[in-house]
Amino acid sequence: NSGIGLGMQGSTPLDVA
Repeated sequence: NSGIGLGMQGSTPLDVA
């Protein structure tokens, strides 16, 4: 997805957290 957390990868558990 957009990947708000990492910004470079897709939406990951890190992005959600």
